[in-house]
Amino acid sequence: EETAWLDAYHARVREALAPLVDEETAKWLKAATRPLEPG
Repeated sequence: EETAWLDAYHARVREALAPLVDEETAKWLKAATRPLEPG
């Protein structure tokens, strides 16, 4: 449940910030907020 919450939060952050940053930062943001792997 906590993992799902964090994944959803990361998705909201990514969607909000990606349009506001340059391409290199957007790539970093995508990697930094990718869904967590189970386990």
